[in-house]
Amino acid sequence: MRVWVREAAARLSEGSEPDISPGRRRWQRDRDGVLRVRERPVRVWRHAEVEALRQLPSWRAVEQVLQEDDRLRAQLDQSVGTAQGSSLFDVELAARIVLPLPDEAGDLEGAFERKYSGLDRFLAADAIEYVVVWPLPGLTSGEFPILLEQDLEVGMMSDEELAAVLNTGALRLTFPGVLLLPPDKDQQACLRYRYSLPKVIGEADIRSTQFMALEAGLNGIRETMEQGLALLFADPVAISGRVSLHAEWAPLFGSVSFQEVPLTPAQRGRRMHLDQQASAELVETWRLLRQPGLLQKQTALALALRRLGYQASRQRVEDEMVDVMVAAEALYLSDLGPDELGFRLALRASVLSDPQKLGMTRRDVFDLMKSAYSVRSKIVHGDEPKPKDLKVKGVPVPLAEFVQATEEVVRHGLREALNRAAGWPPDWDGMTLPK
Repeated sequence: MRVWVREAAARLSEGSEPDISPGRRRWQRDRDGVLRVRERPVRVWRHAEVEALRQLPSWRAVEQVLQEDDRLRAQLDQSVGTAQGSSLFDVELAARIVLPLPDEAGDLEGAFERKYSGLDRFLAADAIEYVVVWPLPGLTSGEFPILLEQDLEVGMMSDEELAAVLNTGALRLTFPGVLLLPPDKDQQACLRYRYSLPKVIGEADIRSTQFMALEAGLNGIRETMEQGLALLFADPVAISGRVSLHAEWAPLFGSVSFQEVPLTPAQRGRRMHLDQQASAELVETWRLLRQPGLLQKQTALALALRRLGYQASRQRVEDEMVDVMVAAEALYLSDLGPDELGFRLALRASVLSDPQKLGMTRRDVFDLMKSAYSVRSKIVHGDEPKPKDLKVKGVPVPLAEFVQATEEVVRHGLREALNRAAGWPPDWDGMTLPK
């Protein structure tokens, strides 16, 4: 291949001027260190002249090697990839991979080494490595990277990752018309997961099953992060989408896949800093939430966590109130029928609460949660709660403040429940009426 590239470069230099590919508009860090979005034209060899290069005697030697080597022949003219994406590998693709572009011809040997090394690693590999990033706009920390579990961390995006989330729209800027990112904006946090998939040659029936299992795992990671942040913070930052890309170059279709999650105006404006204590709490909460089989067994806790996570993305405070109270019912009333649910919810919330952490007495918690149950019932039946119903520690407050206080009680209750998950639900009667 090296011999062929040298001969090809000499032939092309004698031919016509290269074409200009207009390129697409994309983000990229330029040589001055600034991340910009613009069209990036690329000089390319003329197609007809590249086609003729495969008639050179040196290329026929390359084709012979491809055909005679057992491992290479097995991949030639086959779909090669993983459950996440594949493409046809043939001699034409091999030629495109190793042939430097016109602007790389000045360093022909260096360009060939880079391109050939990538092809060689891909052909020799038994597995393909991927990186998934979930952007977390507004999150900062001096503790990055925060390791949550093996191959899973919270940290800053690399330039390649940041460009990918901007180019795909998985991360949208507050002012979309901006053409460059200032230094205080070109560092963005993310949740990052690294994994590998077996390389598959030819069509395989297991691909769809592998893909569905992978998607379920990735969705579980995202949900755990959303629930963990909702457990720890009143106004958590939100995940804005997902981008999956190869850890290193690979000649596959679908090398970048993405999902966008539109953020509400409130979510776009949130800022959150993880200090040393908050980082440690996030790791511990993650450990509790990821206990194998926990939420499959504790379905009531799983429901409560989901609804607490949902409320963080609601735009209307009434919807937030409903989510918080659904979480409260699942947390405190999962073993009861409909009788006196409001009273029991309030009583159990008060006995499980920690007055010092909440800044409320247990009686304050009881009164708040009893009122909250009534307010929730009025909202879901289309009525508006009256000011006399919206009291925190005996003081009338706006609905938004009432919901926030209720949410704080449920958040602390859920964290306590996770710590007691092995024995949940507890002996409520014994806690409320000890002997």
